[in-house]
Amino acid sequence: MTPRGALSPFRNRSIGRADLHAFPLASFQTPEVERFVGPIERIRAEVLGGANHVLTVVEAGGQPLGFFVTHPDPHDAACWWLGYLAVTPAACGRGVGRAMLASVIRRLAGIVGCRRIRLLVDPGNLTARRLYAGHGFVADGARGVTGEIVLTHTID
Repeated sequence: MTPRGALSPFRNRSIGRADLHAFPLASFQTPEVERFVGPIERIRAEVLGGANHVLTVVEAGGQPLGFFVTHPDPHDAACWWLGYLAVTPAACGRGVGRAMLASVIRRLAGIVGCRRIRLLVDPGNLTARRLYAGHGFVADGARGVTGEIVLTHTID
């Protein structure tokens, strides 16, 4: 799949724990990411500390466009979490977020036993809420500890 305005198709590349320190996540540190996702170093630490967390970078032409983090729910074998999803400022508005989210859903739907994908979204992040709603995520009434809305996508 090629995002709008991209010169080449994008590809997903999982970053292993050994390579995580060397990966330049700082290019993703924008005021929006800081506000809605959090500090990049905290994300790196969570991935390193999570037994099954996977950070996947989306690239086109060798340039990072975005990243996402997934991990299984430790209390519900039928559920996986989309822990983070961020797009570089240069890739915003080019369909990268939509393509990334579709890729996440396909990837997690292919995991045996995965029936639900959940995520947390800041109530004020209207762009993200529209993106997730467009892919079938619905609020299930739960809230995160800091007031985020829990959204769930049910896999058929």
